[in-house]
Amino acid sequence: IYLSDDAIAELDERALADAGDYLKRTAQGLRAQGVTVAEDVRYGTARDELLLAAAQHDADMLLAATHGRGGLRRWAVGSVTTELVQRAACPVLVVPSDGRARQQRNGPATAESQDDVATTWL
Repeated sequence: IYLSDDAIAELDERALADAGDYLKRTAQGLRAQGVTVAEDVRYGTARDELLLAAAQHDADMLLAATHGRGGLRRWAVGSVTTELVQRAACPVLVVPSDGRARQQRNGPATAESQDDVATTWL
């Protein structure tokens, strides 16, 4: 499939708009609970942009959900959460993805896929 530069630019614009909409909805729910939230849609490498945003907003803490990838998949994809824990200037609270939380509550038989298998990475 070939996409023109205009088509790629349109896809990028739509992705940024969708991300902004998602953040606005999420921020509204958090603000309703009394949490101070700064919305910031960025384009770039996730770990670098998150660290930069945390520094620019003088964040007190980062909250990261982990996918729980292990083995070859983790090696191939990497771990943004691990990078945040190692490089952030502020504390990083790591919470398991829904699959990992379900597995920790109910045991490994409830994992829906290999991606849900809990791994130790710190």
